Amino acid sequence: MSYPPDIRNQVDGTRKQRFIASWFDEFSNWLEYSIEKDAAYCLYCFLFTAGYSERGHDTFVFEGLAFRANDESENSLNQGNFLELLKVLASCNEEINNVVLKNAPNNLRLTSPDIQKDIINAAATETTKVIITDLRDDFFSILVDECRDVSIKEQMGVVISYVNGSGCVIERFIGLVHVHSTSAASLKKDIEFLFSTYGLSISSLRGQGYDGASNMRGEFNGLKSLILKENSSAYYIHCFAYQLQFILVAIAKKHSSISSFFSTVTRLVNVIGGSCKCRDML
Repeated sequence: MSYPPDIRNQVDGTRKQRFIASWFDEFSNWLEYSIEKDAAYCLYCFLFTAGYSERGHDTFVFEGLAFRANDESENSLNQGNFLELLKVLASCNEEINNVVLKNAPNNLRLTSPDIQKDIINAAATETTKVIITDLRDDFFSILVDECRDVSIKEQMGVVISYVNGSGCVIERFIGLVHVHSTSAASLKKDIEFLFSTYGLSISSLRGQGYDGASNMRGEFNGLKSLILKENSSAYYIHCFAYQLQFILVAIAKKHSSISSFFSTVTRLVNVIGGSCKCRDML
């Protein structure tokens, strides 16, 4: 790795901060330096922070687009997140650049839709294996929420929380499950299926965190109650994020200007979203 030609002192008030070139030797696996901004970054922040790339790759990670784009031709200005990310990796690593995209044989480019899905599924599988290995056979808690996606399918996201070998509390996303019913019994069945996929057991649960919906926290037939009947040690805690959301909503409604703004936006969305002609006009 070449050292930056100009490493200047940075002055922050009365305190001087200086980047030391020898840090590259000690932290070569993740340390990067921006000559333009005269600042140090971890490799991932250096790659994906807005303003990094002159070719327009600084926004694709955050633009909320689908994995693939409608137009993935070579002349497209946005070939989708998969190909754009591959371009970034190739521009940062000569070994990768020599064997991908135009430099790869036509039958070995590995960019077809099916191959893209296979690659991302393989990455997800391997990532989840690492998470389960880190969890070992210890106790854990779950955080669960469900909502509709843009294709009008009900999806349930599952996050596990546990204490790793270093004594740190870790939260990891382990799966997104398409649920055909949002009843408590159906959600429990889907959670059990996900657990069985990764060798987890409800008997190892020590905590549950959901929102306040009746199918989640119902005292008799809610998801938390069904799990508690099977494992009395899986204590339920109302999700603090939802509690904070309720507080913010309640406070906002008390402010007439904010309440009026969101009411207007809601009506506008309903009017435009309910008509294809209105959406085309907009």
